[in-house]
Amino acid sequence: MAEENIDNVLSLEEYINQPELLPEATATLWFVLCRIKNALANGVLNAYPPERLNAFLMALPREHRFALLTGYVQLWGDIGVEEALFESLREVTGLPD
Repeated sequence: MAEENIDNVLSLEEYINQPELLPEATATLWFVLCRIKNALANGVLNAYPPERLNAFLMALPREHRFALLTGYVQLWGDIGVEEALFESLREVTGLPD
């Protein structure tokens, strides 16, 4: 973290409630996204309402959203994030609503 100058990292709750607070620095951003994937895998995100998680994911640029979804679709689905999953699928496939 020191080599990449990763500092001023907020809590996951702050980022999930206010995605606009996500860091702009590339290394810090990817560090936070990795923390979010770990929180999902460890069941920490189960405490959040699906509506909040859907809003968080949909507020992310596509690249960042897919970084969080890749390999974890089942876990996201298990905690009720179908809206973001389906919308993301529509975006990349061009399927109609």
